[in-house]
Amino acid sequence: LLVALFLAVIHSEAGHRDLFATSRHHHHSANKHGLFMKIATRRVTLFGIKLALLFAILHTFTRFSLVREYYDLAVMIPLILSELAIATGLLSSRGIRHGAVHIFFLFLAAYYLPDIFMFPVEFASDLDSVFSSAYMLRILGYIIALVVIRWAAYSLYRASVNLSDRAVLVVFLSALVILMFKQLLSLVYILLGQGFLSMDGFIMAMAMLFSSIEGLFFIAIVALGVVASLIALHGMRGRVFNGANPAEVRKKVAASALAARWCRTSCVFLLIGGFFVVGCSYLNNKEVMISPPVAIEAIDGQLIIPLEELEDMHLHRYSYTTANGVQVHFIVIKKPKSGYGVGLDACEVCGIAGYYERSGQIICKMCDVVMNISTIGLAGGCNPVPFKFTIADGKLVIDVDMLIEHEYRFS
Repeated sequence: LLVALFLAVIHSEAGHRDLFATSRHHHHSANKHGLFMKIATRRVTLFGIKLALLFAILHTFTRFSLVREYYDLAVMIPLILSELAIATGLLSSRGIRHGAVHIFFLFLAAYYLPDIFMFPVEFASDLDSVFSSAYMLRILGYIIALVVIRWAAYSLYRASVNLSDRAVLVVFLSALVILMFKQLLSLVYILLGQGFLSMDGFIMAMAMLFSSIEGLFFIAIVALGVVASLIALHGMRGRVFNGANPAEVRKKVAASALAARWCRTSCVFLLIGGFFVVGCSYLNNKEVMISPPVAIEAIDGQLIIPLEELEDMHLHRYSYTTANGVQVHFIVIKKPKSGYGVGLDACEVCGIAGYYERSGQIICKMCDVVMNISTIGLAGGCNPVPFKFTIADGKLVIDVDMLIEHEYRFS
């Protein structure tokens, strides 16, 4: 949607002024300049798509998945800087630098497309086979979603080019600010998770607040698109067409009718997409009731859990109360092949939101991310914060000092 609005800005009458900054060493004709921009933008966008596809393959089939945060940092920072450069160029008389546009398209594709590529594989994560009706339904929904967003974006572009220069510029910059704010929040979450920002009360409180209203960013961008389409449609009413002959008048009337249809089509597809996203988000974000943890007491400075308790291979939640009266929650699960996954009922990214089990999967309550059970006990991402433990005489043994180290997280 953002790309559609940006293209509408470029192709509006505002594009006839010096929208792009050119150096004194480059004086292309208008046609050559436009051709150069089109070819260069296609090339960098294609490179961004290839980069996203490469990362998706590495993330899905290798241990590279443990450094997703570093990849996001590497592509998000130049993306935000390019967006700032574009916004500044549009608001000033200097124009937009070609490099800013190329960086924008490159890293926009590199940042947002990996998840799109990985969805078909993730759809099968909790299924026995891809040759099942459940998987086919998920793929069908995936294809419908791609079709809806493709037509929503294209029809929004066709509708937005009928806006005035000022209106299309305001709509694009508003959408850009909304998206940048959401990207900055994601950046803060990553910096918190990697320890680059201290988890003081204010930062965590603000992060939790904005996380709770994250869905509003999408609603705001969809609403902007609908409003832009309605404004363009309203501007076409009551138009009087003049021409040298009746054929020319009929041609203008037909063009106006086609533009009006694109405005209505944009509203329809945007509302369909918004309805499904909001509806699915509501279902996914319904409050999950987590069972209370089992309280265990220390024996000679150790917490002891019999291994037979874990043989069911389900998630087990425990708590230990420290001398300061703080309940430290932790989880234990037996892994499918061998070993045990042990960690705090908290992660570096989402704090002490906790985990729960759903259809054999371990889910983060805050962000709804599905944990790879084999990686529970390893640090990184939304994985539970790990700590040391030992196995001896059919028991899982934890030194209370390991939990006291993390007492501050639950205080």
